Amino acid sequence: MICYIQPGLNFHPTSLEFVVDDNRDYRAVLPPHLAEPGLPKEVARLVYFRLKSRNGNELTFLGDFGYSREYHCKVLKSPTMGKEVCYVTFRGVRLLLEASVYIRRGKPVTDFELDNGRVADGRTLRQYIADETTKERKQQRRNNN
Repeated sequence: MICYIQPGLNFHPTSLEFVVDDNRDYRAVLPPHLAEPGLPKEVARLVYFRLKSRNGNELTFLGDFGYSREYHCKVLKSPTMGKEVCYVTFRGVRLLLEASVYIRRGKPVTDFELDNGRVADGRTLRQYIADETTKERKQQRRNNN
């Protein structure tokens, strides 16, 4: 099952500050020349950073493939709104990260949980997901016809 995240769905206007949270990834938009080829345009220009640590105004984000690289930056705070932003240098370009633009990612599910976890009707979690994906695809085909 492939899920594409559309711009604008990840806006949290009440979150004014950067928070170190395992499930929170902050979103930035790449310039067109850095867009990933072969992806839909609303996905190709998105990149996510996970806040690793915060020490006052010093932030350390993890980014790149598998969150393998550290990026350091300083917080800028709007004196009127109180909203925090920062600029991360990524592939030679400064990207704006806003404290209010993030997604929450769920906890990863292991193969053991997929094969041994059961839903109310007795199916394994893996089978339940496969069945729901099939239903979703059939519904999409009906809608397209």
